[in-house]
Amino acid sequence: MNIFEHDRFLFVAFEQGAKGYRYCRQIANENDDIHWYSCLENGVTPLDVSTTNPYRYEPRLTVRQRAIAPNHFDRLVNGKMLPPLFNVIEPYYNDIEEYYPLFLKLFIERGGLDIMEGGKYVMYPVHALRSQIRAKFPNAMIQEIIPDDIDKVVEHYLNTTAKFPAYLRLTDFRPDYLTPYAKKLEENKNATIRDLFNGTNSEYKAHVNNEIVKQVQLRKDEVSKI
Repeated sequence: MNIFEHDRFLFVAFEQGAKGYRYCRQIANENDDIHWYSCLENGVTPLDVSTTNPYRYEPRLTVRQRAIAPNHFDRLVNGKMLPPLFNVIEPYYNDIEEYYPLFLKLFIERGGLDIMEGGKYVMYPVHALRSQIRAKFPNAMIQEIIPDDIDKVVEHYLNTTAKFPAYLRLTDFRPDYLTPYAKKLEENKNATIRDLFNGTNSEYKAHVNNEIVKQVQLRKDEVSKI
């Protein structure tokens, strides 16, 4: 079987800042056929967004982004992460097609296929367009978040995503060479997403706004053709 054609992939597609991870937690809580990545790091249940271990009274922030955005989570299965997709991993490859054999190998080894064969959807929050997802996962379920209030999305982005660490370890998933993007991050492993933009805060806000407006319009255009 071609795993990429499996119908138990669930992609929730949205722009950064559109509160997609909160939505993912909600639908995982409401639907028994969606696998939840249950662990102390993510929250044992989908609605558990605590960032402190209630049993040890200490932080549980292996998922670093949760210190800034408690709804965030990683695709952890038995302590290992299911391999990333789309914008998370693409900047690290000269040709993303090089990556998919590794994705396939690790997805199977880390239990992704077992979850799907058990009847549950494997949920991926992504920032890709429907057409990009369909090109690789033709039978996947896709849900999209298309916001009405761009200003709210931009403000949420600036208060969360912009403060996320830009350097992602991804040691299991990266190739043995450095793209220009990866090299830049190796030189400053403490950089935030905001730090990658060379400009004032007002220029950065305008840049974020323009990018989100563009992506939301592309998403709307695709929906209008369905």
